[in-house]
Amino acid sequence: MGDILYGSGRRKGASYTETSYEADDILWNQNMQLVTSDYLFALDKENAKLLWTYRHGLILNTTISIGGGRIYFVETHSPKALADTLGRMPVKKLFDGGGQYLVALDAGTGKVVFKEKLDVTNFEEPVYLSYAKEVLLFSGSRLASGIVHYYYRAFDARSGRVLWEADHGTDLNTDGEHGEYNRHPTIIEDTVYAWPYAYHLKTGDRIEGWEFDRRGHGCGGVSASAQCLFWRGANPWMYDLGPNGGPLRLNKVNRPGCWINIIPAGGLVLIPESSSGCTCGFALQTSMAFVPK
Repeated sequence: MGDILYGSGRRKGASYTETSYEADDILWNQNMQLVTSDYLFALDKENAKLLWTYRHGLILNTTISIGGGRIYFVETHSPKALADTLGRMPVKKLFDGGGQYLVALDAGTGKVVFKEKLDVTNFEEPVYLSYAKEVLLFSGSRLASGIVHYYYRAFDARSGRVLWEADHGTDLNTDGEHGEYNRHPTIIEDTVYAWPYAYHLKTGDRIEGWEFDRRGHGCGGVSASAQCLFWRGANPWMYDLGPNGGPLRLNKVNRPGCWINIIPAGGLVLIPESSSGCTCGFALQTSMAFVPK
């Protein structure tokens, strides 16, 4: 951001650095283990001078966001989480006791803008924090009444004041082996696409008539450009949100990866190879770039 480089410090071994059956089990089932950081820091890009450090509780890496001149994150003071030596653990452990807080820091100085107690009652699986248009969206899931249920809470990014709350059930498999508890919301302008529905960013009202159809098997979240959604439904798909748009299969010969793997940038749609080693049978294992017709 500008002339400042931001980073976080975590415990040795906390990050996922290898592909293995053990790592796959941790990542794609219930009780997915999230990486945490002990502190945040900011450096001057030109001379590497340390500008500030923030160290308090444990910071959930999946919630670190930036926007409006502020850095946001969720911080936990759970005794069990603080005592963990690896720095990677399930949400149930992260939120077991102690206090959880929604924190905003001034991006230039590192000073606390607000630190609000966070109700995490309904959040037991991976959680995320997203920023758009001075709105912070806290999202996550849990198994409730035998189904995968998703919960959303929006805050004013300037004050931490709650703006709205929403939730919905799904028909997803409950084992979690294909990212069923791990659906990251996608925000375009004033709309939150929160699988399989969409909500108004400012009010939380559900948009009538919108229900997302994946159009095939697939793990992973949804990426977006200013007008299109991209995801995996067996093969790569695009949904043009324009007046004459709709769903379009990009190809029938390969598949994106199991996370957010389709990158719309610079007028291109980039799909880096991320299927080699998977048991899924697809004809081409190669990176692709698409240009507009």
